[in-house]
Amino acid sequence: MVQGVGSLLVLDDHLSLATAVLRGFEEQPPEVGAAEALRVAIRAARDGLPGDDRAARRERDVLLVSVPELWSANTALIRRAIDLLGSATARRSERDPADPEVRAFTGAVLGIAVQAFLDASPGHDPDQALDDGLRQLERGLELRPHGRTGGRGVQI
Repeated sequence: MVQGVGSLLVLDDHLSLATAVLRGFEEQPPEVGAAEALRVAIRAARDGLPGDDRAARRERDVLLVSVPELWSANTALIRRAIDLLGSATARRSERDPADPEVRAFTGAVLGIAVQAFLDASPGHDPDQALDDGLRQLERGLELRPHGRTGGRGVQI
């Protein structure tokens, strides 16, 4: 559902997965890492939607990140999602929401999600791209030139 604000549109909580994702995230066993717990929770919440709602949700997310006016009009919604994920991650990891690792994790998740939906096209499933990105985050990132081992590189 969208609400008009002047000529801009603000998305409300219609088709929001926040409650289901956060519940699923917090229900994962403590030995499961944050990225895996979030990936599993997102997949379960998404798969719990009827097919038409799942397609509408995907379309909503693609539009949110690809239409500048929607992105701009919904920054409060995006901030709320970041804050909710940060708080849940902090509780799960027994850290403060301002902890640099908690903030880095939530920022990485936002980046993965935005990239997945920006890249959406008929041959590119953003839900699968989000799942793949979170799986990569689980494994960690070691960014070195291909074929090189050792030496200095960016390791995240």
